[in-house]
Amino acid sequence: MKRRSFLRVGAAAGAGVLAACSSRPIPRPGVGVLVVGGGVAGCAVGYFLALQGLEVTLAERHGVAGYASGHAAGQLSPLAVPEPVRPLAAASFGLHLALWDHLRTTSGVDFEARRSAMIRLALDRADLPALERALAATRRDQARLAHALDLGPGHGLDVVPMSGDEVRALEPRISDEVVAALRTDGNAVIDSRGFTTALLRSAQRAGLVARRGEVGALVTSGRRVTEVDLGGARVRCEALVIATGPWAGALGRRLDLLVPIEPIKGELLHLDLAVDHDVGTGVGNDRRGGRDADLRTGNEDGAGPAVDWSGPDSSLYARGGRILVGHTWERRGFDLVPRADTRDLLLAHARRLMPAVATAQVLGHTACLRPVPRDGRPLIGRAPGWDNVYLAAGGGKKGILLSLAMGRAVTELIAHGRTELPIAACAPDRFARTYQVPSP
Repeated sequence: MKRRSFLRVGAAAGAGVLAACSSRPIPRPGVGVLVVGGGVAGCAVGYFLALQGLEVTLAERHGVAGYASGHAAGQLSPLAVPEPVRPLAAASFGLHLALWDHLRTTSGVDFEARRSAMIRLALDRADLPALERALAATRRDQARLAHALDLGPGHGLDVVPMSGDEVRALEPRISDEVVAALRTDGNAVIDSRGFTTALLRSAQRAGLVARRGEVGALVTSGRRVTEVDLGGARVRCEALVIATGPWAGALGRRLDLLVPIEPIKGELLHLDLAVDHDVGTGVGNDRRGGRDADLRTGNEDGAGPAVDWSGPDSSLYARGGRILVGHTWERRGFDLVPRADTRDLLLAHARRLMPAVATAQVLGHTACLRPVPRDGRPLIGRAPGWDNVYLAAGGGKKGILLSLAMGRAVTELIAHGRTELPIAACAPDRFARTYQVPSP
């Protein structure tokens, strides 16, 4: 994709927010950009850099999408995003819709992208005021989003109140406790691991080189990092991008940078509703042939948007004949071990939304660390005190959604010196040097 086409795609996706930037000489041949981090943020940066024709090396010490980017539910909702980040979320959502076809074609990866709906459930009348507030806020946000992306009539964004009976007509296994709901249409879902892999493979086709290795010594000259020891080999760099999620603080400290991102542990269960699993005997009765094996999509032919469900304490993400149950939010440092008590809690909360979960088979239980900045806003841009060090980290719960805007913005800063993406609220220099970052 040539630069002109690349900018045209961004402009269409962001309704003028992603306009072309003024030019600046790109890094000299043979000395390119080193991106550290193989999660979705690092792969998005590498993808956009490679499309710009820059020489890019992506370094990852374990494996691509090995942490949070490979264990996310993949729900893309630009709504319910805090105001300072909302314009960036809208622009990034537009980039997702605009670039999916290009990513599929150039990577050969089907990351199962589709538009979706989220149905928020009220389990008793005490939940109704919160549902009313959510209705007003969602209508406001959807109108702003449609305007920002210049979607026009028939854009698919909608919010519809539902009764408990209407919910159960759509999905009979939803609890009889549900008294009302709010259906939000126009979101999207992707397979997060597949999406991250697609970014990497597309970037590799455009020239990116991926290397596995631990970052060692950093060689500096004045306000620039000039070389990085990667697995015992020296890599020269014109620019360094730190995209290591909750570990960004550790690398930042080596450059005397404050990167106040902490790890927030989230656990997720993978359930198969198509198997009536007898917990006592371990024997399952496979019902995959029936329509009831899948969570209802809202369309009789099953070809409609995916429908996800959320309640006060749990979310059920429909993924074919499986559901993902999440998510927890715990401060446990860098602990990545799934806990039995958390599994029991997730199952108990899920059963309250959908009693059929009691007989579902647990296929998997994963834990990941979300990179959450102190103020909830990601760190995007040039690092304070350095001329060629950039940060792309801290997407938190919205990391998959924000990844494309983060990658695009950092690429434009490196290649052209400026970006018109709305990243002012995410400037890395906004923190005072008083916050202690947990050590891995």
